[in-house]
Amino acid sequence: MTEAEKRELALQFMAQEQARLASSTFRDHRTAFEAETHQRIATRQQYYNDFAQNGITFQEFQQAYNSAYEQGRSDMLAYRFSFFYAATAIAYSEIFAATPEETASFMKALPHAPEGCENHAELVQRCVEETGFDPSFADEKKAEARVTRRDRAAVDRMRKTGITERDLDTEREEGYRDGRNEPFFLSSCYAAVAIVLHNQHGCGPEEIESFLYRIAEITDEEISVEDIVERARQEAGVDVSEMATITPEKT
Repeated sequence: MTEAEKRELALQFMAQEQARLASSTFRDHRTAFEAETHQRIATRQQYYNDFAQNGITFQEFQQAYNSAYEQGRSDMLAYRFSFFYAATAIAYSEIFAATPEETASFMKALPHAPEGCENHAELVQRCVEETGFDPSFADEKKAEARVTRRDRAAVDRMRKTGITERDLDTEREEGYRDGRNEPFFLSSCYAAVAIVLHNQHGCGPEEIESFLYRIAEITDEEISVEDIVERARQEAGVDVSEMATITPEKT
């Protein structure tokens, strides 16, 4: 056998071995992945079993938080919208010397301003493009959620002794608190006001900014929902209490 033939045969063997190894590696990796997946499922199920020692499942534990969170968020939105709509009605009545009917007409136009926008970012961008005013400054930054040593200790304890009724109560309290602290996209509200002011009165950026500044002033002048809603009734002749219970879909 010549050197060339030996080299050709060696290359053939090498190619066959590479193909075999490639195939084997794939099967081995897939088998290992499947084994790891099954192990994770078994481990997760064991966690669930540990948590449920007192008859309270981990899913029920999560649901307690989620339900309380949604309630807290709903209450927060009702509170913030009450102040926003009432202050807006008062400001409109003052600045334009508007009648109750004119103020009511302006207020009814606000919830329709976001139509066609998928989220608050699109509404803000639309406001900038149509009015020249950028309301994004009004948004609050959400604090990043952090897992504390106390959280880890609570999970370890619940794995050892199971979830208790007290744990459910604590989770509900935390969920409600987190819901109440959820950021409120005030930029969406300001954008709606800016768009309607621009469409109905031809207001430019400076006039819009002045109007929004007055809204902020009025908001700071009152401390309770009841007071500011009643003030809107007295000064602007409109009742915004029902509007405050409506959560815009595109915020």
